[in-house]
Amino acid sequence: MQIAAQIHLYSGALPPPKILREYDQIVPGAAERLLRQAESQTRHRQQLETTVTNETAKRSRYGLVAGVVVVLGLEVVAGLAAVFSQPWLAGFLGVAGPAALAGVFVYGRQEQRTERVEKAKIMTEAIDRTTGTLIDADEVKNGNGGHETSRS
Repeated sequence: MQIAAQIHLYSGALPPPKILREYDQIVPGAAERLLRQAESQTRHRQQLETTVTNETAKRSRYGLVAGVVVVLGLEVVAGLAAVFSQPWLAGFLGVAGPAALAGVFVYGRQEQRTERVEKAKIMTEAIDRTTGTLIDADEVKNGNGGHETSRS
């Protein structure tokens, strides 16, 4: 006696065409409904990404404006300190404000760069060249494309 098992794995919004046809045979119109659902989900995801991108850009602009306002305020106070014979305070405030703003700017850029590199790594970690779908990196290393495994 021999027992065989076959496992079909796929990733992505839609199953392979063969499985879509099988769904359609069982429930007429199911493939079309699945396609519409995938398209709807894609539109939703793209709208969310657009919103996040726009809000991030807006927050970045507000942060830059707030930083400039703070630095200008410190420069005014530094000028007043110089007028009232407080050269050490004037020098400290005159240098500390722009230096702090530059530090925050550099730190923010490094964080953005790190985030972009991590996202790129995740997206390109393992792509099945035949279907263009993302698969598990360990399966690629083991020589299994992640789609069909037969065991006897």
